[in-house]
Amino acid sequence: MSQYIDRVLPRIHTFVHLRLGQPTGFSRENPAPREERQLKLSTLKEADLVTRTLDTATIYEFSVFDPLKKLSQLLGYQDLLPATPGFEDLTAPRIQLKLIAPHPNGSTIQTALKYGIQLDPFTSPEVDQKIAARRGGR
Repeated sequence: MSQYIDRVLPRIHTFVHLRLGQPTGFSRENPAPREERQLKLSTLKEADLVTRTLDTATIYEFSVFDPLKKLSQLLGYQDLLPATPGFEDLTAPRIQLKLIAPHPNGSTIQTALKYGIQLDPFTSPEVDQKIAARRGGR
């Protein structure tokens, strides 16, 4: 993830491992007090990376081995982001979703297109080595 940020997003405001939404019993309209949200932070869903401009945000998920699972997570995160402190002014049309996967297959590409999720086939030599090792190669 850090290589992607350095190469692709060098001059944009980023939030790494951002906890999304509000704790149980709270909402965008009725947010938890800051202290209570902090206490329950570990119970909230966590996006790999979120970037923010003045009027939009992009949620990024990184996947090497199970990208289809990440597509469903992104859709859920899009609903949670507007209830996250600092993102209350956003609505779904102003939140982009992006999956970063080294070698997406046909079904992943087709599903992403169906739901309006952007795919970025980003990899590095280290990631390719881990994929090869998992498949029994070098």
